[in-house]
Formats: sequence, C-alpha cells, structure tokens
Amino acid sequence: MVGDGALAGQVRAALPPGRGAVTGFVNQADLPPYYHAADILVLPSSHEPWGLVVNEAMNRGLAVIATDARLSKAQATKLAQMAQDGLARAIRPVHTPFDGDTVFTLATGRRAGPPLAILGAIAADVVAHAIERSVLEATNIGRLPAARDLIDRR
Repeated sequence: MVGDGALAGQVRAALPPGRGAVTGFVNQADLPPYYHAADILVLPSSHEPWGLVVNEAMNRGLAVIATDARLSKAQATKLAQMAQDGLARAIRPVHTPFDGDTVFTLATGRRAGPPLAILGAIAADVVAHAIERSVLEATNIGRLPAARDLIDRR
C-alpha cells in the first residue's frame, strides 16, 4: 500500500507477515513503479474534488471506469466485469498470465445512473476506444516503431 494517514499504523498491524507493506508517503515523481506493479487502485477518500491519483493510475495503463452514478459494491464489480469486454475487443490475445488486464470502477454516488446493463455496454465501448486511441496516438521508442509509423493514416 502506498500512502500515509491516520490509519496507517492499524493497516500495518493488520497485514499478515510477508503479505504486504505500507510505504508511507511517496513523492509523486517516484510513483510510476508503484503504479506499474499495482493490481488495484483504491481511492478511499470521503471527499476528493478530483483524485489526481486516478489520472496517474490511468497513465500507467490501468483501466479505470469513473462515474458519478450510485453503485453498490456488487454493481461496481459487475460494471468492471462488463467493461473488460472492451479489453477483449481491442487486445488479442487477452487475459494472458503476462498482462495486467484489469478494469477498476470508481463511483462517487452523486446521482442515479442509467441501468447497469446500459452503463456496462457504454463502459466496454469506451475501454475499447481508449485502447485503440492509445495505440494509434503512441509514438516510437528509439528504433522501435509505433503503430502510427506502420500504417497509412490518409
């Protein structure tokens, strides 16, 4: 766990030996390796005007569905599962043992949202589009070409 706060001591005490750690404060410039290693993003704030950490997690390749809809834990889980269909539409092969193809849902609960089936269908479309766009907008790394270098974009 990355971060610090009033409950950090209790969290440290609750962790089984060898099953995790609480880093305490980590400077923003030093966060990328933590995002890369992450399997989950939790933003447990009771009030967060805009959680910059969400942007940072997405920048590290974690798929995040953020909504202002009121969702129960079960609904948020189902929304993330439905949004994973977007991964399958855009990535082949998907769900291999070597990738981190996980989708996280964050919900503020500020208003009633559309029915879950509609929200999930939209989320899957958005995830697929975001992956496609990121591939097409990426630039080369040294001599390794990017997709945009290999296709004609007329």
